[in-house]
Amino acid sequence: MSKEEVDRYIYEVGSGVIDASVFQAGYFQKHHMRTSVAAHTLNVAQSSVYLGRFLEHLGVRVNMHDLVLASLCHDLGIVGRYAKYANNRECCNRHPLDSEALAKKLIPDADDVVLNSIACHMWPIGPTGHPSHIEGFIVTLADKYSSVKDLVKPNGWDRWRKPVTGSSTTRQNAGATA
Repeated sequence: MSKEEVDRYIYEVGSGVIDASVFQAGYFQKHHMRTSVAAHTLNVAQSSVYLGRFLEHLGVRVNMHDLVLASLCHDLGIVGRYAKYANNRECCNRHPLDSEALAKKLIPDADDVVLNSIACHMWPIGPTGHPSHIEGFIVTLADKYSSVKDLVKPNGWDRWRKPVTGSSTTRQNAGATA
């Protein structure tokens, strides 16, 4: 799949998440020093799709729909972190569960694959244990890959720098909820 096809697929599956106020607020919150929560999340989704498709070619069954939804929601709990968490360790430990709670609101019919993938994406350093599904391992790996790339690539990821539908209201409401 080309980048454009992957981007279209991510939006087709996850437009309800991407268009949500909490996701849009993520464009205005810095993440990994060089990018935003929303930009990082979109890159995790893109990396997850590439890895998922690769594994499918090897004969591994991957629920791509659930993979995209989990990728898009995995860090939404970080939005508003400076008001919610006392320090980075608390953020590291709590945001997966806060992200899972937001996913339940944004995706009322989210199944265990989506929710467990979100809750366990900080493995092996998070308190929730390892993922129970291949999609969770893919999100975890894509998150670590994207995090390192966020830190070492000059200017972060340029392609997701501008908000899709962000506004000054979104900027003011950086602690938005679903």
